[in-house]
Amino acid sequence: MKTDHPKLPHTFPESWAHSYGQDDYGIWHGVYIEGIEVRFRWIPPGEFMMGSPEDKEKQRAEPERLEREGPQHRVTIEQGFWLAETTCTQELWQAVMGDNPSRYKDDPHNPVENISWENTQEFLTFRTLRESEWKFRLPSEAEWEYACRAGSKTAFWWGDDLTTDQANYDGNHPYNKGRKGEFRESTLPVKSFAPNPWGLYQMHGNIWEWCQDRWHDDYRGAPDNGKPWEEGDSEYHVCRGGSWIFHGRRLRSAYRLRGIIADDFTYDNVALVGTAIWHYLKEAGQAAKPVLISYDCRFAAEAYAAHLAHVIVRLGGKVVVVDGPCPTPVVAFGVLHLEAAGAIQLTASHNPYYYQGLKFIPDFAGPAMPETTDRITQLIKELAPEFEPPALLTEWNGETVSLREDYFAHLDKIVNAHSLVSGGWRVLYNPMHGVGTGYLDGYLERAGLEVITINGARDVYFGGGMPDPSPDNLKPLAAQLIEQDCQVLIGTDGDADRFGIVDPEGHYFSANHALPMLADYLISYKKLTGDLVRTVATSHLLDAIAAHYDRRLIETAVGFKYVGAKLREGAMIGGEESGGISVKGHMPEKDGILASVLMLELAATRGDTLHNLYQSLQAEYGSCAFIRVDQQMPDEQKERLFTELASHDKDTFAGRKIERRIKIDGYKLVFEDGSWAMMRASGTEPLVRVYLEAATPDALAKLKKQVLDEVKKLTR
Repeated sequence: MKTDHPKLPHTFPESWAHSYGQDDYGIWHGVYIEGIEVRFRWIPPGEFMMGSPEDKEKQRAEPERLEREGPQHRVTIEQGFWLAETTCTQELWQAVMGDNPSRYKDDPHNPVENISWENTQEFLTFRTLRESEWKFRLPSEAEWEYACRAGSKTAFWWGDDLTTDQANYDGNHPYNKGRKGEFRESTLPVKSFAPNPWGLYQMHGNIWEWCQDRWHDDYRGAPDNGKPWEEGDSEYHVCRGGSWIFHGRRLRSAYRLRGIIADDFTYDNVALVGTAIWHYLKEAGQAAKPVLISYDCRFAAEAYAAHLAHVIVRLGGKVVVVDGPCPTPVVAFGVLHLEAAGAIQLTASHNPYYYQGLKFIPDFAGPAMPETTDRITQLIKELAPEFEPPALLTEWNGETVSLREDYFAHLDKIVNAHSLVSGGWRVLYNPMHGVGTGYLDGYLERAGLEVITINGARDVYFGGGMPDPSPDNLKPLAAQLIEQDCQVLIGTDGDADRFGIVDPEGHYFSANHALPMLADYLISYKKLTGDLVRTVATSHLLDAIAAHYDRRLIETAVGFKYVGAKLREGAMIGGEESGGISVKGHMPEKDGILASVLMLELAATRGDTLHNLYQSLQAEYGSCAFIRVDQQMPDEQKERLFTELASHDKDTFAGRKIERRIKIDGYKLVFEDGSWAMMRASGTEPLVRVYLEAATPDALAKLKKQVLDEVKKLTR
């Protein structure tokens, strides 16, 4: 039948349809793929406002919106299209691809999961589909949101409220202060909830859905015709719809995401990266040594580690797996202790629970340098076209190792454990549901201190927050110090390589405080020798310490790998403002456990509180106040800012006389009065980080206003 209605397909039914019909949701086609019927719904042409409304005059912002969802813009879908009414089921994937990578296999009608964007392309071009007259593809991001909304303008297709009776998500974390609901802890069959008005099931929740588009930080420059936005150099693609493991706010029609566990962090991709690392080790002549594999407390981390171990063994390598979730610095210690070729640590550090990552630690037990990561990246690209993912094996019965007691024995060579007891410390420890449990508290208890541990149990959601020992996360716990009669609160991040400390008065101590305090202590009390190292974004108080003791101060680019390189050359101490410190005689890897213990030793040895000791340090070497400000900024504005900064040749900036320009990483200006400002673009987010330091809090507030005003001028 031919039609000339503008909202209907030109031909209905299409020649490729095996079945067809019409119901309350519109017209549909059925197609049999490997004997399984897949039903497609007609999505009519039309236009809609894509993204979420921001807070403008006479317009209410959508609750819990993000900048990446804007600017909201009108999109015209000129040509209608057919869209499958559900996500791909495990039954269908198995029939086409011959395997099922999913974790939740209790029902064949559950959605397939644990697949990457590249896996979807393989599926769509598989022989069964490629040789048919059907032309399958992923929807564009605009098509997806248009179909999800089905004519609605609200946060969800049914309105602005969300309950677990309507979608599958983590009901412990409702949307917009709604009521809590059920957390089912797995996917559900694809038709478990009512479809939207166009007959599409579970566009909100259950499983993230891939779109054809490359990832962009926002919609500036996005197509307005509904076509996929495939230009750009991002290696990521867009995910939509939310998931069973995510909070309610991430299910909104406008929400968009890139790079998450079980989407691009998959068993197959982990196997590919592991294979590339093994090839790298063979090139480096390290293949005869064992590879150490470890993991953090994140979702399915031990299963990924086991699969990775089997991959390395299958390639001919020897593998040792750590016997439980383990801190990254302890894994680095294990590389030296076991004389391993290197280690692979599965961790996303202090990032949110839905991310996971993979870190390669070379044989020198520090962060891999760019030449190493670049070579591994090149090997991944070379291997990927012909890579055949191995069978999924998520249990490991091979060789394991416990590193805890040997790591403690190593710390005893650096730390004066006896002096810790003399301080009479009662410590409140917050590992933030990460791997620090049993390590920092275990070492302190072994030394004779009393430790009260909170948030020590494994929780793959980290209590619903980020496992980041930041002031925002730790300072509110100061009241518990008084309640528990403790003198200090220590927090470590998800993999225990970063730290933060709070005293009962709420004073927060970061690496910017600890680095100069420890440098002064290690020189004056422990008589250690060597250079002092900091990144370009770290407090200059360390410079005053170096000058006083006639030590060389080395300034590096941002990243502990550069600090670690100097520690390997014999530097005494090195650190970065984001929470990482290590010292001579230790691994050239940041260690939140060691740094925290040394801070307690310092206070116990000198017989005073950390706050008083820091005040004394500033009185002797000069006061300073430091802040980092994250400025949301799309790529276009970021480029404009750094173009302007690169060509800036005036003697002043923001009304201040410039003494030095430093361009080893980002753009840093040191002013005549000793204050400084640094601008550095994030490589993964639409923001610029502005680092500022001045002599006093009042001077810092003035500097902040002047610099941010100048940045605003340069990006107009």
